[in-house]
Amino acid sequence: MADWGLFWRRSLTISLLAVIVGLVAGCSSILVIVSISGLPSKVTPGSPTVITVVVTPAIGGSSQYSYSFSSSCGGAFTPPSISTNQPQVVVTYTAPSSPGPCTLTVTVNLTITTSAPSIQGSASANVIVKTPPTKGRLYWTNSQAQKVQRANTDGTGLTDLVSTGSFLEDLALDLTAGKVYWTINGKIQRANLDGSVVEDVVVGVIGATGIALDLTNGKIYWIITGGIGSGKIQRANLNGSSVEDLLTGLSFPIDIALDVAGGKMYWTDFNDGKVIRANLNGSSMEDVITAGLQSPYAIALDLTGSKIYLTDDGNGRVLRANLDGSGLETLASGIPGPRGIALDLPGQKFYWTSAGSGNVQRAELADGSDVVDIVTGLGSPQGPQGIALEPIP
Repeated sequence: MADWGLFWRRSLTISLLAVIVGLVAGCSSILVIVSISGLPSKVTPGSPTVITVVVTPAIGGSSQYSYSFSSSCGGAFTPPSISTNQPQVVVTYTAPSSPGPCTLTVTVNLTITTSAPSIQGSASANVIVKTPPTKGRLYWTNSQAQKVQRANTDGTGLTDLVSTGSFLEDLALDLTAGKVYWTINGKIQRANLDGSVVEDVVVGVIGATGIALDLTNGKIYWIITGGIGSGKIQRANLNGSSVEDLLTGLSFPIDIALDVAGGKMYWTDFNDGKVIRANLNGSSMEDVITAGLQSPYAIALDLTGSKIYLTDDGNGRVLRANLDGSGLETLASGIPGPRGIALDLPGQKFYWTSAGSGNVQRAELADGSDVVDIVTGLGSPQGPQGIALEPIP
């Protein structure tokens, strides 16, 4: 049951105060202060979350308090409202199953029987409903160890799949055919997901780095970094036949991601500090992000949310922007040598590799919070590189 828990983070101080000034006939201004407390660090579906509501100060005369509760993201309060002469009540809240930001609001109407008017106070607490990570396996290339490795998304089951005897760069998964592809100096190789049946797919591709698969059209796309000004984007059939140049003379491309439905490919340029895109045939090249990046490395797309995610090796960050390049924001920072990035959209998480620390890490997709080390000790300074996620039903 714990695997399906909903995790909550207070995005504001646990006790938020709202002060309402009410004028009561024959009295001076009265302060009605409402506070919320008792939000736990985590809850599970169907398990009540106990919230305490306190109204202060006590006001002379006979008082009647009417409490009402609401949530911007659904869920249920028990009871949904309370009418009492007590300035403190306890209510339980059961969270919804859908992830995302949420505001819990308590409104209190206070009537003093010795005076005609009633006065009101309210308080709210902003929280984020968090789903558990998707059950599955992470695959990555380890350039330091010269291996393709994998582990479960909770970090258990670390396995060496392939020992290559050479430095590796990126990798990509074909879950339909049960294959993992990777770039290695001068080659693109693939194997079964368990590491068996290693084979060369494309040879003679010196400087191959980023790789992406178009399974709809049966194509592999990859980057040839080359020297500054001699970078390329190439593609071939999944079996390695029909290699073609799509773009040449690029500054210093590193990684690539595809929007097959939209007919676009996106890539990072390490030297120019840009994210660039073009049509899948290489036409209509245009800059997407030109400012705010130092040395962008890996790139991943959330096409449902219309977002770009990328790592920046130059200043140790993971960033996000809209597909048109606007709204660039930092999600995680202080990372030694960030390299690959993989998105867990159902679980609302993202994973990245830190070549400088030798770790695979994870954080919340919403805001980059709750950074967790998934696997450590993978070697540095050229440890884990490209990364991909295999969900398991």
